[in-house]
Amino acid sequence: MVALKFREEFEKNYNTYLPKSSLAALQKKSIEANVIYDRINHKAGDIVLFTGSYSTGEHNPTSDVDILILSNESEHERRITELNHPSIFGDSFDIRYKETDLNIEYIKLPDVFKLLSIVNTATNLYQPDLPNLQGLELRLAVRIYNGIPLLGEKDYISIKKNINIASFTSSATALSLVMAISYFEDSLYLSEIDSRLILSNAAFCLVMSYVNSSGNITYSVKNLRGRAISLFQNNKNYYMLNNVDSLLFVSDVSLPVGQKLVIDMIIRLIELLQKSEYHDLTLKMLAPYLQKIPNLLNTHRA
Repeated sequence: MVALKFREEFEKNYNTYLPKSSLAALQKKSIEANVIYDRINHKAGDIVLFTGSYSTGEHNPTSDVDILILSNESEHERRITELNHPSIFGDSFDIRYKETDLNIEYIKLPDVFKLLSIVNTATNLYQPDLPNLQGLELRLAVRIYNGIPLLGEKDYISIKKNINIASFTSSATALSLVMAISYFEDSLYLSEIDSRLILSNAAFCLVMSYVNSSGNITYSVKNLRGRAISLFQNNKNYYMLNNVDSLLFVSDVSLPVGQKLVIDMIIRLIELLQKSEYHDLTLKMLAPYLQKIPNLLNTHRA
């Protein structure tokens, strides 16, 4: 009876909460709620979330189906056909179903609370620290915050209330911008071939910082260009809209031209953050690093 109750709750939430476009795309691949449910290993008290591109409607024909299970259990049974990609947070199993990969990730709840505590502690200081959040950590926070609850909805809502998404947004925005500034500085001193490579990284981080500043936290190149274009179209920021591809493909122009574009876009972003009513925390995190900007400008012009 208990197992049947879980299955019914799972299927109901799956068909109710998933975007209609995602449901339609998954049905074309013969993926229904029961296909996923039969391949997860959950226990009473676990929170099961539907995450990834199908949860946001950003899927494409090659997208995986992503399931995140938050659990107090440290071990989960592994099937012979599963491939595991373990991380510091737990196990992440890939299961092939027809032409689609199902990714089922098991995360220990104490690790989630530890991540939230680190960010909350760092950002609640008078002079906030800048949490050095890596892609895996940002990915986890975003997937929990934006996840679609399939099981354990009440417990999920309780956890979500503890996620200060503004702190994660500010951290992601500031860290990406700091990396852009650092890479740009390196491009002023390295050999030309190394400078061109490092400048591409600066531009990539810069676009990511722009996107993160909108609240749409992004931690990899996937969806970056599409999100950037959508952001600047919606904000009617046509200057940035016209320069998205110039930044992402900055290696196609000469090094001096690329450097000028990147430093100009860095300054524009800083000005946008200063004008925004939502980025006081971001600017406090950035304060120690923005002191470099005048010297970078002088060095570049020299």
